[in-house]
Amino acid sequence: MESFGAFFPVSTTWTYTVTYDGVTTKPATPQMSGLTNATLYLPTPGDYALTAVTTYQSTNPSSPPAPPTTYTANFTVAPPSTVTKYSGIDTPTSWHNNISISSIVSSSAGQIGPYLAGTIQEYIPPYQDFLGNWYPGSGDWIPTQSGTSFYVSSGRLYDQFGFSFAPGVWNNIIVDPGFETTR
Repeated sequence: MESFGAFFPVSTTWTYTVTYDGVTTKPATPQMSGLTNATLYLPTPGDYALTAVTTYQSTNPSSPPAPPTTYTANFTVAPPSTVTKYSGIDTPTSWHNNISISSIVSSSAGQIGPYLAGTIQEYIPPYQDFLGNWYPGSGDWIPTQSGTSFYVSSGRLYDQFGFSFAPGVWNNIIVDPGFETTR
């Protein structure tokens, strides 16, 4: 917004677009905006362009108002790229009891904020259990939608883990004699 002396702003129209992976959205209006400011919640990564068009009115009835001014701010929201375990690691459990592990979701710009949105998925590669048996993993990105055991909230990923071994197998797991029972 510019100051033209005997003029004052009467309205500002705010719009923004997001470009990601070669696709640009249609212009949208921020949910919260006023004459001199706007608040954007940025749940998706991409290159944002926020535009403000301000109109003016003259304080002198014999002078026409100043022409509208247009300003655009450009900024980028980096996509999530790193998940760092935060809590739930080394939590004791027993057969058919689940534990919840939370992780901090980050991008190249730092920790992801609380407004992160999207579908959370994981790819489990083939793995070997403690008895040497191989399992194929998930074979694809799963699940197809978030649920109560795998979701993101306030920039953190929550995942539930559990064991599904038969009780006889579970009870015969060899415990490393060097394992610390207290931490």
